[in-house]
Amino acid sequence: MTLNIRFAALSLLLAIGGTTGSKTVEDVERVLSHRRRHLSQNDVIQSAHIKKIVKNPQDFLDAEDEGGYYVEYQLQPEYNETLSPLELVQETEIQMSRLSCEPDSCKTGATMCERCSANYCLTNQILVADAPYKYPTYMFVTDTDHCRVQSKTFGLNALHGEITGFDDVADAPTESVPVAMVIMEMGFTDADRLTKGLSADPANLVLVNPQPLYEAIMQCDDKRKSLLSSSTCDRTLAAEMVKKVAYLLCRARKEDSYERCVFKMWADTTVALDIIEAAFPDSQLEYIYTESDQYMGGMIFDPDRPIRAPCAKQKRNPSKLLKAKLEERGMAAQDLSVEELCAIESDIQMEMVIKSQENSGRLNMLHADTLTDEDVMDGVADRLHGTQGVGIPAHVRDKVLDVVDKDERGNKDPDRYTNNKNKRTGNVGASGKAAIDSFMKGKHDKVKELGNKGKGNSNRYGDTETR
Repeated sequence: MTLNIRFAALSLLLAIGGTTGSKTVEDVERVLSHRRRHLSQNDVIQSAHIKKIVKNPQDFLDAEDEGGYYVEYQLQPEYNETLSPLELVQETEIQMSRLSCEPDSCKTGATMCERCSANYCLTNQILVADAPYKYPTYMFVTDTDHCRVQSKTFGLNALHGEITGFDDVADAPTESVPVAMVIMEMGFTDADRLTKGLSADPANLVLVNPQPLYEAIMQCDDKRKSLLSSSTCDRTLAAEMVKKVAYLLCRARKEDSYERCVFKMWADTTVALDIIEAAFPDSQLEYIYTESDQYMGGMIFDPDRPIRAPCAKQKRNPSKLLKAKLEERGMAAQDLSVEELCAIESDIQMEMVIKSQENSGRLNMLHADTLTDEDVMDGVADRLHGTQGVGIPAHVRDKVLDVVDKDERGNKDPDRYTNNKNKRTGNVGASGKAAIDSFMKGKHDKVKELGNKGKGNSNRYGDTETR
């Protein structure tokens, strides 16, 4: 946004005079050269069938002669596409960037979730393995000009049917690689230290907080949709929709390096853990937890104005789960402090984790402090690859361990996690500590107990393989 404003200002400066004769090709080239110095890979990403139209200075001058505006032509990118939108999806030239479903899309009594639309565009996914630190979340992966100006929209169910039919042909060039692992977290765990390492292995298609999957997983638990829905959400149908979205997100060409898919999800998807378990019955499930003060200090990021915390929204319109929890305790959201609302939110999520672990034992518990320990990363790699005692593949080990503490510019910052922890701890005041003691302590102690049982070192595969 800042760069666009800067370029627009420069363009307007050149536009003074209002006629083509007041500017020369050299004038326009000077502005374009200024912009090129700020170009990132986001602006130049292309594919076999999608090519960015490169405009030269004379194009802008000609556009003005035809009554166009210099600023418009400078800042509006265009792409030549040599395949139809559906063919672009089939050939994995474009990827799903966004999913939108209506509040009643997965209503009870229906045969499947309906009225969901999927947006597709050319993303940065092919660049992630080379520099994982530049693309810490899926938002960065989809931050391209093509996604902004030439995305395509499809009905989810119709598209899924078309794509599975395309992939099922014997000599199809594409496939959907299996979802080997789903990573969840308590929140404020700096989980990117783990996901950057996993992304450095080109055999792993790692999607961090992908909006399409989040939309599908949270269909039944999203607060806004719950308030607007006129029917009960069918969680079984939602799980089936999650499978469809995961299939589409994990597609790749068979000639590509990808062998498996990994999802890392936002912390609040923990409330939909039953849907995640149903949608991914054969995947490894990792859960990263941290100390209660880290969660509280992350939520209350501005101690002087706690009302800015995300959980403050629960005061007026509490979610179904929060409302039920407050009714159990005989409380009302309006009577609680922001810190208490945050603590109860965390209490609900940890209750889901405890219930799941006691029922199925599928969660591999990881403490945030240990994410970059080599033995922990080796354990995650073993579970991901279905091996035992092998750890991170030897051919990518150095790269994996090198990127875990790099910032978005590629600079090593080994103290970043410690500094972030100290800052979050400093955000917790007396009211935050009291809320932790009142609402979080018991459940958090139980989560730590489950983590201390060594679940993080378990291996659900019986056979030992080598790589």
